[in-house]
Amino acid sequence: MAMRENDPTFEVVVEVKAKTDKALMVMPAGNKQKASGVSVWIPLSQVSVHSEIGRESKIGDSGSLEVSEWIAKQKEWL
Repeated sequence: MAMRENDPTFEVVVEVKAKTDKALMVMPAGNKQKASGVSVWIPLSQVSVHSEIGRESKIGDSGSLEVSEWIAKQKEWL
């Protein structure tokens, strides 16, 4: 299920570790994040169009990743 414009979102600062055409592997930054230090795959369909990190990001990029609340719960970020 693709993220819709009005879906609730969750924001986290991440570094891109790997990417495919359909997903990004990211590692949350900082010690305040519940999942800090654990890399996870995030489907691009769950990334907000307003996110700094997204489809055009490259490996090594860092910034704010805005994802659906649903995927944040699935990844145990919430």
